[in-house]
Amino acid sequence: MGDEYLQAAIVVVGLVVVAVTFIFQKDQPSREPLPGKLPPQGESVMLERDLGGEEESEETVPDEVARDFTRTFLASGGHIKLLTSGSVQGMESVGTGMREYAGNVNKEVTQKAIAEFKASLEAAMAAAKIGDTPKNLFSRVLRLLTVSPGMKVVLDHSVMPAMYQPKFLVAVSGARDKVPEVRVATFAFIGGPPLGPPDPSKKYSPFRICMVSENLLSPTAKKDADGKVVAGVKFCARACADTSMEAIIQSEIGHLQEAVSGGNLAWENYLQK
Repeated sequence: MGDEYLQAAIVVVGLVVVAVTFIFQKDQPSREPLPGKLPPQGESVMLERDLGGEEESEETVPDEVARDFTRTFLASGGHIKLLTSGSVQGMESVGTGMREYAGNVNKEVTQKAIAEFKASLEAAMAAAKIGDTPKNLFSRVLRLLTVSPGMKVVLDHSVMPAMYQPKFLVAVSGARDKVPEVRVATFAFIGGPPLGPPDPSKKYSPFRICMVSENLLSPTAKKDADGKVVAGVKFCARACADTSMEAIIQSEIGHLQEAVSGGNLAWENYLQK
């Protein structure tokens, strides 16, 4: 009888170990190798040609930047969202009032899109009691609301130059928080192989990235060898089994709200989740 009890105990212990191991592994991020030389976390340097100079404004951004922003702004599906700390409304999609212009990026439409977006951001900053801002705030936000900075990150790490279902979040935190902030976060599937239906807007890949800018209200004063201002953009990347970037963002809204209200350290924590 003693041997039977011992064998039974060994079986039970073995089952418990298997169950605990399964639960632990299920809650851990995938260890599947990332594409190219992309690390799970990192920082990419953006040069002046990427984010514009200190004197650039939304009125002087290059036409190509204005058109790229307008395509994002007018895209169906709410590509750009605004999230203000303490807001009871949660994330707010912007650009929905101009959908009839989708596909049109002539000068009149780009100016109208930039003006409407600026009004939305100014309203959010006013509600957050944010006063003076750098001259280049809006131009930097516009540049970050295109895929160009994200493409620079993937190319810098030898990843196939592709971003699927890109989404953007403009995060605003105000005077009631520790330090007023305006940041831009970019979310996208990256690399390959491309998966999903023929519709390009629904393509995805086995990997995703989140990229978060520095606080654009108090940008770093770093300069390159030529004396031009540079800025760091932090990111995290991971293997992913999801197929909808919108669903991913919605599932992380609680963590995003914590990051918006908590400042730099909270964003660091978000990128580590």
